[in-house]
Amino acid sequence: MEVTTFTVPFSPRSVAGGSYHGVATTDGAAYGIRVFGEDGSLRLIARLDDSLRPRTEPYLERWVRGSLPERDERVIQDVIERYRQSPLPDSLPAYTHLLFAEGGEVWAQRYRLPDESMRRWDVFAADGVYLGRVVVPASFRIEEVGRGEALGVATDELGVERVQVRKLTLK
Repeated sequence: MEVTTFTVPFSPRSVAGGSYHGVATTDGAAYGIRVFGEDGSLRLIARLDDSLRPRTEPYLERWVRGSLPERDERVIQDVIERYRQSPLPDSLPAYTHLLFAEGGEVWAQRYRLPDESMRRWDVFAADGVYLGRVVVPASFRIEEVGRGEALGVATDELGVERVQVRKLTLK
């Protein structure tokens, strides 16, 4: 007996992030976040009415090419065709990562395809009000945020990682 498993592209997944400010959760299927207090009670709901990006054939191809170490075109096309025969979500996921900033703001990273060069973060005030968006290069993975700066890991073109602090600007 052989069992084959594979990831269904573009499937939303639940994500949580916590700090002494509480626990933030999202189901990844919409631009919404729930924040719970230390006693487990729902403290606030923050959401945007943005529509999810529809899944397209070019997105599927980009996802496969960005996810496979294989560069043989025949293999890539076979994998794309296998996914086409599978039930796939109609849209791309919403949020894929959550974290709290030092002041209690909630940061929610939007889904990005493997080949996209930027990471987009929606930022909500501690009371749930939308503050704006921060865009950083995909090579910079934000780990902590505080006082207008982000602490993260930058990866160079050789794959070498370095801890960096970068100034932030809301858009």
